[in-house]
Amino acid sequence: MRHFVAVFSVFLLQASAAASAQVFEGAWFRISYPDGFVASGSLPSTTNDGFDSAFFRDPVGRIEFYVYSPQAGGTATDIAPDAARETLVATEGSRSADRTFRWTTYATNDGTHFRSIEEMRTTDRLQVRVFAIRYRSTDDLAAFRKDYMDFKQSFQAFAD
Repeated sequence: MRHFVAVFSVFLLQASAAASAQVFEGAWFRISYPDGFVASGSLPSTTNDGFDSAFFRDPVGRIEFYVYSPQAGGTATDIAPDAARETLVATEGSRSADRTFRWTTYATNDGTHFRSIEEMRTTDRLQVRVFAIRYRSTDDLAAFRKDYMDFKQSFQAFAD
């Protein structure tokens, strides 16, 4: 539970977005990520050239960021839970007038990594955006907290 609380507080922190030298452009979004990280598109878009999701990994492998933002609806299947390798640590949700939010944290069964996922969906389910972070320890999470907040705040969705 302490990992979920630590990650949940990451989502609530307010930080100003800093300019990053690297920009990834997906099929329906643009996002900045830290220098030195390696970006890789994941789920190809079915409605446009490019990708609906991407991973961004630091060169040492301590941290990996993720974003999913398709044109309309969808499921981030490339980060689906793996019950054979992961255990649900915590989950929480909230709802506003037009959006639902879900925060979920998983731990690998061997204890080597944690994964925290933040999903936003409009109530009509036409818009979805998912951010995730994979980390080895709460120390790694703390070390990359500002980079992760800057990453999320740099997100820009494209319209049709």
